[in-house]
Amino acid sequence: MGLTCGMLRVLAVFGNTAAQNSEFIYLVMAVMFVVNALLLILFGRSAPILFLYRFSVPVFIIGYGLLVLNIAIANIISIACVLGGSILFECLILLIFPYVAIRAKGSTIHVFGWCAVAQHAGSYLGFILGDIFGVKNITNSAEIAIFSLLAVIAFVVLFFFIFKELDVNNLSQKSSESGELVHTTDQRIDYLIDLCKFSPREAEVFRLLAKGRSLPYIEEELVISHSTARTHVKHIYEKAGISSRQELHDLIENSVNSLH
Repeated sequence: MGLTCGMLRVLAVFGNTAAQNSEFIYLVMAVMFVVNALLLILFGRSAPILFLYRFSVPVFIIGYGLLVLNIAIANIISIACVLGGSILFECLILLIFPYVAIRAKGSTIHVFGWCAVAQHAGSYLGFILGDIFGVKNITNSAEIAIFSLLAVIAFVVLFFFIFKELDVNNLSQKSSESGELVHTTDQRIDYLIDLCKFSPREAEVFRLLAKGRSLPYIEEELVISHSTARTHVKHIYEKAGISSRQELHDLIENSVNSLH
C-alpha cells in the first residue's frame, strides 16, 4: 500500500490536482470520514474493526480506479479516496496491533514500530521507483489508465488473496454479531461455514474434514466421486485462505469468535 501511494504521489496529475484543488479534496475526505462514522454507528458497532476493513478497502480501490477517467472531478475524488482510504486503513492497522502483539507474545510498541517502518519504507520505495521508471512523466490518459489498472489489480490480489476479511476477523477475534465466545468445536465449525460462505455441499465436506475424516471416508459418506470430493476440498481451502489439513485444524482451534 505504501509502495503504490508513493508512486501515486510522483504522478504529475497528483501534484497538479492536489495543488489546484486542495480544498475540494479535503472536503471530499471530510464527507467520507463523516459517512464512515455514521455507518459505523448505525451498522458496525458490534464489529468496528471488520466494518472499517469493509469500508476502507473499496474506497481505496475505487480511488485508484477513478484515475482511468483522467478528468478533473474524477481526479479530485480519486485523490481524496486514496488519501482518505489510506488514513482509514492505517486506523484499521492501529486497531489490530494489540491483537497481533498478543498473538506474537510481544510488545505492542515493537509491533507498531515495525509496521510504521514498513509503511514509510514502502512509500519511500514508491517515490524512488516512480522516479526511476519515469512515473512522474506520465501525463497522457493511456499511460495513467495503465498505472490505474495495475494498481487496482495489485490491491485486488492483496485484499482478496493475502490480507483477506477472514484474516482481519481472525486477528481481531471478533464476529460481526454478538459478544458470546465460541467454545465448542461444533460452534466454531458453524461460525466458519457462515463466515466463509460455503455452499451446502461444501459445508458437509468441511464438517467431516474438521472432524479428521479422510477423503475416502468423505466420498463414501456423501456418496460422491473422488474428483468431486477433491474439488470441494479445493474450494474450501480457497475460501478459508488455507492450504493444508493442519491449517484447517489450526483455523478451527483459533476461531474464538463471536456467535451470530
